[in-house]
Amino acid sequence: MAKAVAVGARVYIVNHTHKKVVGCKADGTTYTTPNRDLWEEFEVQEAKGGKIILHNATHKLNLGAKEDKSMKDDKAIYAHKNNAEWEQWTVVHDAKLNGWHLQSHHKQNLGCNAEGKLYMHSNKAEWETWQLVPALPAGVALDCKVLITNAEHKTQIGMHDSKGQHKLYMHENKLGWEQWILKDAGNGRVLITNATHGKQIGCDNKSNIYSHANTDLWEQWTIISNNKGKTVHFVSHHKTYLGAKPDKSLYGTTNLAQWETWIITKV
Repeated sequence: MAKAVAVGARVYIVNHTHKKVVGCKADGTTYTTPNRDLWEEFEVQEAKGGKIILHNATHKLNLGAKEDKSMKDDKAIYAHKNNAEWEQWTVVHDAKLNGWHLQSHHKQNLGCNAEGKLYMHSNKAEWETWQLVPALPAGVALDCKVLITNAEHKTQIGMHDSKGQHKLYMHENKLGWEQWILKDAGNGRVLITNATHGKQIGCDNKSNIYSHANTDLWEQWTIISNNKGKTVHFVSHHKTYLGAKPDKSLYGTTNLAQWETWIITKV
């Protein structure tokens, strides 16, 4: 199945080789840094023709690129309120490097050298390959134990083992069975893995929520932050939202309200 970037995801754009992160300032200048904060956080928005817009919500600017005939002008990369052709990107998956090439309207690829300087170039090599790493709420990191609490019902998602069958539930407990690890699934998505049982939360094409050892698209989720990052929504591969009912059951739905709103807390 073809790789695709998760529209709606908030991501850090991390260079595959140098591990530098792209950021932008309020004046529209761009830079790279080891930091992963709000100035380095971009929302993937959909554009026409299969392209994407990389939108910085803090400054309300979109990442763009001019044509760089010298292929070494760092001022060719900028951020602007426009969302026209120069602020739209074609994303091409590199299976060998397991990353992405970000191609501008001018058919040049975003790159980063060893000093952290951004440039545009026709090359599609390691320096022009990027990882789109999920941006999580403040205080929460990938590969750490977290609680996932429903904002309405104030209960946690849990998973128990019943004769080898791993079943999901909602409960007031905050113990091992109710603890989860968010893992990078690539393309701006995460796996929601139970810290005790090692199984993932998935959603099938009929909006049924289940647990499984698989780590494929049905077990991958896009996290959308809202309320200034205090709460999140989990979006499945099928464009449905993870929700919880008062009877403590989980479901998938196209609705988006309080039952589909979650709080992630580091343990």
